[in-house]
Amino acid sequence: MNLLHQIRDLATDSSARLSDVLRKAKVLAARLGNQAFKQWVDRELNGYKPNDELPPYRKIRVASYGNFSGPFDSGLSGAPIPTGCLPEQFREFSAAMQLVDAISYYEDLVSTSVGDAKNEIHAPWPADLVALVSGQIYVDMNCISAWRSVPRGAIIALVDTVRNRILDFVLEMEAAAPDAGEAKPGTKPVADAKVGQIFNTHVMSGNTVVGGTVTNVQQTGVAEGDLSSLKKHLLSLGVERNDVRALEKAIKGDPRPKEYGKFGRGVSAWMGRMVAKAASGAWSISPKAAADVLSGLLCSYYGLR
Repeated sequence: MNLLHQIRDLATDSSARLSDVLRKAKVLAARLGNQAFKQWVDRELNGYKPNDELPPYRKIRVASYGNFSGPFDSGLSGAPIPTGCLPEQFREFSAAMQLVDAISYYEDLVSTSVGDAKNEIHAPWPADLVALVSGQIYVDMNCISAWRSVPRGAIIALVDTVRNRILDFVLEMEAAAPDAGEAKPGTKPVADAKVGQIFNTHVMSGNTVVGGTVTNVQQTGVAEGDLSSLKKHLLSLGVERNDVRALEKAIKGDPRPKEYGKFGRGVSAWMGRMVAKAASGAWSISPKAAADVLSGLLCSYYGLR
């Protein structure tokens, strides 16, 4: 069966493990030869390292609670921990959580953990942190244990989000190149700029690849023939206004391209200057990402799919 069809069918099968879907996607990423897609699949399968940029869907807000003991056998069980009672450097830790583990961990968590009566999962605070802030939360009370309460629905949403984004990517890739998953090693079944555009739109959803990592940008969309939306999007990516004006002039002076990624002389020269800026560090984006993102935006403007 066609690889794209296999991934599509697995992604729509709620009984199929997401980690299995991702392993199929890893094969697809290798055949497409797109580094950003491959990197994302690897991180979802194996987890994110401390220096990796974490996608927004893996960052959640939580609440912290604790058990406290006081004089004369008094105490509090499961009492909320107000962030304002904590030293400033620990406030964000108590109110937020980064879900960095492999997606299989969260699949198992929602399938095997029953949570508590509130349908929540507890993530215990480190013992050293509990000891450090023990007497600073409630008057005449010592904190003996604390945890961040993670809504079970947040974990389910994470798993569903990754599954849905793979499905969106595959469906768009099917429309662009139905046999892309059957490519032979060393071939490029789809232009890398096109793969990058589909990846940024349907997988990262508001992010782009900057300096080899994923970074947030405003995903406004570029409508065919809408120069104002193209200019607005470029400005949101940090392209300087004089460079945007230069592109507008190049677009007006060039004939309309007929093939994906094959632009006129003026637009091509402009892209070359922008990639050079990226290589010199004058624009905070990697040269590879600059070429992919700019080509994708321009193809959207020209209506090339």
